Amino acid sequence: MEEFQIQDNQLIRYLGHAQNVIIPKGISFIGTEAFRDCSEITSVVVPEGVTHLGDAVFMNCINLNDIRLPESLKSIGECAFLHCVSLKQIVLPPEIKSLSRQLFHSCEQLTSVFLPDNLSQIGVGAFEACTALKSIRLPEHVLRIQKDAFAFCTGLKHVELSTDLRFIEESVFSGCTSLTHIELPSRLTHIAPSAFESCSNLMVIEVDPKSLSFSSQNGLLYNYSGDTLLLCPPCREKVILPQGVKCIESYAFFSNRQLRQIELPESLERIESSAFTFCENLKRVRIPKSIDYVDEHAFHSGTKLIGFKKQRKPHILSPLTRLWLSISGWGEAVFYLIGFFVDSTFKRMQCRMKHEPVPSYRSLLVHRGFGGPPEDEDDDE
Repeated sequence: MEEFQIQDNQLIRYLGHAQNVIIPKGISFIGTEAFRDCSEITSVVVPEGVTHLGDAVFMNCINLNDIRLPESLKSIGECAFLHCVSLKQIVLPPEIKSLSRQLFHSCEQLTSVFLPDNLSQIGVGAFEACTALKSIRLPEHVLRIQKDAFAFCTGLKHVELSTDLRFIEESVFSGCTSLTHIELPSRLTHIAPSAFESCSNLMVIEVDPKSLSFSSQNGLLYNYSGDTLLLCPPCREKVILPQGVKCIESYAFFSNRQLRQIELPESLERIESSAFTFCENLKRVRIPKSIDYVDEHAFHSGTKLIGFKKQRKPHILSPLTRLWLSISGWGEAVFYLIGFFVDSTFKRMQCRMKHEPVPSYRSLLVHRGFGGPPEDEDDDE
């Protein structure tokens, strides 16, 4: 018992050098970093009665390849098994409801994970860089997968998402280069545009037909009505968008370096910010006549847009232009301008009387929110 520093049923620190560790009974809490950097340990048995493992409790136990957790365990702290590079399998007890931040980060040999049925959330970076992990099945009650949860799991080929899943956050599967296919469940309501970034072999994104939030056509992700393209799998060299698509959403093709050709339909009206940013091999795009708006940052700088001059040029309407278009009749427009110049002249006279700098009519117009520089107009679109 001398190798265990214990206080009030809490294991504070392991002081020994054994390879196979059996934690004594009577412990209910294993404290933060209790076994951190214990590189000699190869196996650990945690006794029944333990309810919590602290943050970084087994962090950097580089030779730990087997651990047995009790059914009494209810929570595991952040980074608990971070960089346990020899750990090959883990069975989590039934009372675990959430996987904490970076729980198994960089467990490079982890191939088998059993997740409990009560699990509701996968934490930030929970399995990030688990490069040997080939498949994962999420229990049906998982509602949220947080940022980077499975990022850079380069061996991950099969993912079965939970039926109750609602949220997929940023970069959840980023860099999963072995992933070729994914099916989104019917109850999903939010998926971040970067969820599959750099998944260089992902060809197909399918959606459960019962979904009320999303739809899929030809392996591409659309909104429910199918008129807005949300996301294109990164492993596409040529894309033909069907008639009826009106909008390409922000980041829909972001960083798709394999994309070389795209055909846009005559129904298309808008291309949003960063839709084609870093599509380095997309050299030219023909813009259809139906386009009303193309964000100034929608395309990679090396992409040539055909149709800007010969066809109807995509444009961003300034607030002043929108004012003229929205006012019905010339009479109202004239009254507006007369009111503006009278008001502005009065303000200029006040400045002269106070010996203050006299603003120009243009600056007063900008101050009213009209005619400002292009970079200030994005929020008004």
